[in-house]
Amino acid sequence: MQELINIIDKFKEARILVAGDLMLDEYLMGSVERISPEAPIPILDVKEISRRPGGAANTAYNIQSLGGQAILTGVVGNDENGNTLKNLLAEKGIDVQGILADSSRRTTLKTRAVARGQHIVRIDLEDKKFISQEIEAGLLQFIESQIPNIKAVIISDYLKGVVTPNLSRKIIELAKNSNVISLVDGKADDFSKYKGCGIVIPNKKEFARALNMAPEQLSSEGRFLQAGKMLLAHVASNNVLVKCGEQGMTLFKKDGNFFRHPAVNMSPVDVSGAGDTAIAAFALALTSGADLEQAVTLASYACGVEVGKIGTAVVSPQELWENLKAKNK
Repeated sequence: MQELINIIDKFKEARILVAGDLMLDEYLMGSVERISPEAPIPILDVKEISRRPGGAANTAYNIQSLGGQAILTGVVGNDENGNTLKNLLAEKGIDVQGILADSSRRTTLKTRAVARGQHIVRIDLEDKKFISQEIEAGLLQFIESQIPNIKAVIISDYLKGVVTPNLSRKIIELAKNSNVISLVDGKADDFSKYKGCGIVIPNKKEFARALNMAPEQLSSEGRFLQAGKMLLAHVASNNVLVKCGEQGMTLFKKDGNFFRHPAVNMSPVDVSGAGDTAIAAFALALTSGADLEQAVTLASYACGVEVGKIGTAVVSPQELWENLKAKNK
């Protein structure tokens, strides 16, 4: 365990670039005491409104919160929500010079109504069209300028139009040529846009969809392990890490072996943003001297902390240390 704690202490030396879909997460927190007379729906009496970074912005925030140095690039609209998101990120010490404003699109806003810890509804305001070639070129120019100064790059693809196939492939190529670790948190149906990345980290649903399979087809151990090898070959990545919720995480290695870590928190409060925490912790660990299995272990423990909180949340080094110590007494 001491070795893992030493790795966490080195997080502060890691400088990681996150590129992808930026979002603003809004939470309307309150209570429901009655049903509307206008329709059979609950009335939320809002007591608190909070706004937090979401999507790729949440991944960057997790890196920063865990002690690393995050650089963020992506696109927001030329609107109030975009300004709010950039201000939130700047307040948290995240480098936002790579965030471009595009007046032809809206900043993605996800509003969640929550009553006593339970989500009632989520409302999405967004544009999903691909960014223009001009905006793409601006992002690539920024990424090229940062590659010499980073240890890893994370592509956070929520299918909101920023991670075009060309942008994804160029980032992976730049990383490979600069000996920088490339990690992908991708939701695309066609994982060929992530071909050649260092590691791709889907959840179980995304994992199945990438292979044109239904999740229930992966219910048997044999089919699941076979699917891991198939995705490795399809993406031509060095590794595949599948997030399986309460079943933990499974790492498929290029040499044909696999490593599984059980879920740390079996009673999650809210899984929103857990994937962002997982890839942030995993990338920080890898760039801080951890081997693959140690990185999976630390990512699992970080997720165990995050899912114990309501809403999109982040984890501190101290929380990660304490979770490690509590579970390894």
